[in-house]
Amino acid sequence: MSFSGYLCSEHRNNDRITDYSCAADGEVLVDHLVPFDDLDGASGQLCEELGFPGQKIPHINFNRLKGKAIADGNLRGLYSAADWALVEPYFAEESAFLAARGLAPLHEDPSR
Repeated sequence: MSFSGYLCSEHRNNDRITDYSCAADGEVLVDHLVPFDDLDGASGQLCEELGFPGQKIPHINFNRLKGKAIADGNLRGLYSAADWALVEPYFAEESAFLAARGLAPLHEDPSR
């Protein structure tokens, strides 16, 4: 299945940031949100605090193009126009959620 096919399939994960970070009444239930591109750093810090220094998350099937796009803040360039139309509302909602709490967005400004 192609990525475009996945975005239109029943298998697509449609969870919103509020689905896994807030109670039904909107109360925030998490202490910290970790950007996906910093999972290694955040998990390393947590392991250090728990007494397991030097731990790293293994990188399997790493997409160098995606890694560069994340580093450059250009996720939009990874999507076709049709695919971006499907995922952009999620990025916009996530950015608004984080901004309302004084946190930096995890992704580029969707209007770019």
